[in-house]
Amino acid sequence: MECAQRGREAPADFQLIGFDNTPTTAQYSYQLTTLHQDVAAIARQALARLLERAADPSQPSRTTWVEVTLIHRRTSPFVI
Repeated sequence: MECAQRGREAPADFQLIGFDNTPTTAQYSYQLTTLHQDVAAIARQALARLLERAADPSQPSRTTWVEVTLIHRRTSPFVI
């Protein structure tokens, strides 16, 4: 909102990408390019890792990846 008050507008003056794809990001006044994260998949992976560590605390920590989807909207049309 402060950018609009200063006469700045996405994507002409800057590009902006969000990270949580909330319903607000799709509203006409925002049209925020964002990432959609599968919260259920994240929760499943977190629970699986927690149960593994509870069963065997000596296990080393590890990184788990969950895919995200880029939702192209008005604020960043040039993202590849």
